[in-house]
Order: sequence, then C-alpha cells, then structure tokens
Amino acid sequence: MPDYRGPSTKGVPPVPPNFVANFLTGGWRKIERMYGARDDRLLKWIELSGGDALYAARRSYMRGQASLQVAMASVNPMAVAA
Repeated sequence: MPDYRGPSTKGVPPVPPNFVANFLTGGWRKIERMYGARDDRLLKWIELSGGDALYAARRSYMRGQASLQVAMASVNPMAVAA
C-alpha cells in the first residue's frame, strides 16, 4: 500500500486585526516582520483581505494619490469607521 498523506484538515488562521493598514503602510516587509508567518500564510491573508484590490490600494497610497483611510475604504468599505 502506498504511503499517501491526504490533504491537511487544518484551516487557515483568521486575518489579524489591522492587517490591511499594516500592509498598506509598510508592505510585505512590515507584515513579514510583524506577524512572523510563512509566505504562503501571508499570501493567503492578502488574498482574503482583497487580493488585487489590496495591491492597487497600496500602490495608490504609496504614490500619494490616496490617504490611508481612502486606500482602506477602496479595499473594504466596512473597514473604515466614520
């Protein structure tokens, strides 16, 4: 019988609070240092947080075209409290 290991049944931990704001202000290096997670987990959190919209908001924020609140609202309108 072949030694086969089935897919993992472990789920992905939830996205940490303030993950989007930390990514927008500091990019990959900041979240890598802050959370100390593996690359695949960081990529999953980015995907769960908006994926391409998050990358676009980061570019907009870094170019000075949007404030942090505007950039966050473009990723998730519910993330910005009045």
